[in-house]
Amino acid sequence: MSGWICLHRKLLKWEWYDDINTSRLFLHCLLRANHAPGKWHGIDIPAGSFISGRKVLSKETKLSERNIRTCLAHLISTNDLTVKATNRYSLITVVNWASYQDKELNRPANRPAESPTGDQRPTNDRPLTTIKQLNNDNKLNNKTLWLAPDWLNKKAWSEFEAHRKEIKKPLTDLSRTKAANQLEGYSDIQQQSIIDKSIQGRWAGLFPDKQSQPDKHSGFKDRDYKKGATKIEDISWMNQE
Repeated sequence: MSGWICLHRKLLKWEWYDDINTSRLFLHCLLRANHAPGKWHGIDIPAGSFISGRKVLSKETKLSERNIRTCLAHLISTNDLTVKATNRYSLITVVNWASYQDKELNRPANRPAESPTGDQRPTNDRPLTTIKQLNNDNKLNNKTLWLAPDWLNKKAWSEFEAHRKEIKKPLTDLSRTKAANQLEGYSDIQQQSIIDKSIQGRWAGLFPDKQSQPDKHSGFKDRDYKKGATKIEDISWMNQE
C-alpha cells in the first residue's frame, strides 16, 4: 500500500487522543481506508471504508483482540467509525472521512489551490463535503441522548452497545434503561463479567447469575438508584443512531 493521508492538528483536541490504544486504532483505520471507491469479491467498498476483522486488526496493530473490541466500541459509540459485520468479514467506515482527507477542506485559507496539470481534472468538477454539511451532520448528532446511571461500568456498557449493533439489534432508550436495571447493584467487575457472557453467547439481553449477590457500591450510599437513567442534551461516550 502506497500514498499518504492528511493528518490535521484538530486530532490533538479529539476526545480519544489521550487513549493510546483507541487513537492508534483510529489512525490505523485512516491509513487502511480506501482513498477511492473499489471492489472486493464483488462487494462495493466506498472511499473511507475497508474490509477487515478483529483478528486482522489485532495482527496489524499488535493490540489484543479484546483491546480491538474495546477500541472499536469507543469509536462506534462516538460515531467516529461504523462497522457492518457479517459472518465472513466486517466493513469498517471512517465517518466523515472526506473531512479528514479532502485537500480543499484542509488547505489553509491563505494558500491558493493547486492548479490541475496534465490529465488532472479541476477540483471544481467533483463534489466536496462542505463545512456547512459537516455542521449539519453535527447538529443531527446533538439530539437528546440517553444518560447512563453513575454506577454503570461505562467501558463494559460501550462494548454491549457495540455488540447489540453487531447482532443488528441496536438499543433504544427503553431497552437501555431495562438492560441497565439488570446491572444495578453489581460492581464494575461483575458488570463486565455479565456483559462479557452476553457478548460471548451473542445474546441480546443481560442475564446476571442469580446465585451471586451484587456487591455493594462504595461511596454511593446517598444515591437514589431507583431513579435509573434520564435524558440530557449531550453525552460524549455513547452515540444514538
